[in-house]
Amino acid sequence: MMQTILKLTAIGLVAILAGCFTPRIETRSRVKGEVSAARSVHLLPIERPGVPPDDWAATEKGMSGRVSEILTRKGYRVGPAEGSDLRISIAGRVERVTRRTWSSDPDASALENVEVSEAVLVVSAFDDRSNEAVWSVEARSLLPEIRPPFAPTHREIWLATLRDAAEAFPPSTSASPPSGG
Repeated sequence: MMQTILKLTAIGLVAILAGCFTPRIETRSRVKGEVSAARSVHLLPIERPGVPPDDWAATEKGMSGRVSEILTRKGYRVGPAEGSDLRISIAGRVERVTRRTWSSDPDASALENVEVSEAVLVVSAFDDRSNEAVWSVEARSLLPEIRPPFAPTHREIWLATLRDAAEAFPPSTSASPPSGG
């Protein structure tokens, strides 16, 4: 009986800690033209962040696959540059920013400024004919300098940040059904 209680307590603690370390991702998008009437998109090579995670090649491949899957689900045909309506660029960078947070000093109990690193991804859509930016989203998430137990890896943070950015892309309203690409 005691072992069962300890196991359930451990499972509950793991679930709580995993929830505490889920990255919070902020997204802001800008619409500058008609995007949802497009039928096909072409993914440009991903611009590497200044300080990439150790396994950047795997992260980059995962990013391309994730964006393709999300855009296909939203009704776009992902394919070659020739004949595409939109070109999608993905640019990543690590930015040092100042955030206000509560002091960790139990006697201080006040707000303080703390400098942290954030993963920043900008996904932009360019009209293939005019070469003008018609839509963009910026997604950012904290990149912890020390990874606590149960916290996501930097690779997982980059992929989650990209997922949220790509999910902000408007669905296609074109009549043609999407095809995998």
